[in-house]
Amino acid sequence: SDGSVLISGHCFAAFSESPKPVLKISPVTRVNVNPVTIKDEFGYRFVGIPDINKSGYSSLRMSEKEFRRSQTCDEQVRATWQNLGYWWKR
Repeated sequence: SDGSVLISGHCFAAFSESPKPVLKISPVTRVNVNPVTIKDEFGYRFVGIPDINKSGYSSLRMSEKEFRRSQTCDEQVRATWQNLGYWWKR
């Protein structure tokens, strides 16, 4: 997809301008691991991936303003993020 990605530690922000966006995330330290594939998630989203070695993730809508603030992956901004499921606790 056309777009941009910022990576900061375990945080990343990706923005796609594609009409059919697909994001594939895989660990660089492991070989032969199927990537986590995020597709059909339109709009601005907060996505949590509990285990990069498995294909599951959780997603919540967020406003464009919150997405723009979150794109920096700044620690103070991350502290305001919602908890996402039972396993994601900021």
